[in-house]
Amino acid sequence: MVEINPCGPGAIGIELGRNTVTFIHTNLLAVPVLRRELRLCDVKGPGGLVDLLEDFIEENKISSESILGLGIAAPGPLDPAAGKLLVLEDMPREWHEIDIVSFVGERFNKTAWLENDANSAALAEAWFGQLNTENVLFILADSGPGAGIIVNGMIYRGTKSRAGEFSHMIVDFDGPLCSCGRRGCVNAVASMQAIRTALSKVRPSAIDEPFLEILQRASAGIEPEHSVINRAIQFLGLAITNLVEAFDPGSVLLGGRLMLANDFVANGVINEVQRLIPHSGIQIQVTHFGMDAVAVGAATLVLQNVYNPQRLITPQQPG
Repeated sequence: MVEINPCGPGAIGIELGRNTVTFIHTNLLAVPVLRRELRLCDVKGPGGLVDLLEDFIEENKISSESILGLGIAAPGPLDPAAGKLLVLEDMPREWHEIDIVSFVGERFNKTAWLENDANSAALAEAWFGQLNTENVLFILADSGPGAGIIVNGMIYRGTKSRAGEFSHMIVDFDGPLCSCGRRGCVNAVASMQAIRTALSKVRPSAIDEPFLEILQRASAGIEPEHSVINRAIQFLGLAITNLVEAFDPGSVLLGGRLMLANDFVANGVINEVQRLIPHSGIQIQVTHFGMDAVAVGAATLVLQNVYNPQRLITPQQPG
């Protein structure tokens, strides 16, 4: 008898990535209505971010009344409670140690939220995904692998907001040295950079090639790409299996460029997890939000406050 009118006010989601920045405006059901993607190098720091967001809002004639709030999703480390970015690995210094929530919220006089990118994507799946479960594991395999964990509909951050940072889970004791100083971390054996590094030892030109071309050769069975990426798939499958065993999620969603560029890696990971835990009954599939999963997750930080009176994620007020 009663249903939500999706044409009412919505939310702004901001995905602050290591290579790109994405703005979206969603309706109340987290469906993107407007979208813009920019290169991070063209944004020129937090000041440029708010200028470009203002342009996005004005050019698309988005009224202030139609914006319930602003959600920001970014790679860690960050402090969601303080609304602050910390020292973001592989990102320019102008993004380090920034109170991004106050910076954005004050400019637009709106309530703002900040959350880890993988956690945000996981929250979107829990609230608006197709698998209808409150216990979600979202694997974000992009520049580096990470995971978002939702338990009973709530983000599980851990004591230091580092839950889900499985990039430094050790999966190969004799593996290559990781940036953290240990050997055989997922980041050192199964990240996009790790794949490039392994390939470059056999074919030096691989270090600068578009990653999609590398994946296309692997999916066509061309060596050494096929063997190198299959090895990475095995390590990713092992790490994800460990997370499944630890958290017992209702569903596992796969996202990020490594999973979504083509279906070779995602299908391989799904098969590997199912091989390792054949009787778990776990639902594992690619996110239906595609490459917008994190941006939709950022908007979900706002929308969850509309639907949930307990405010599972504490907002930061401007000023």
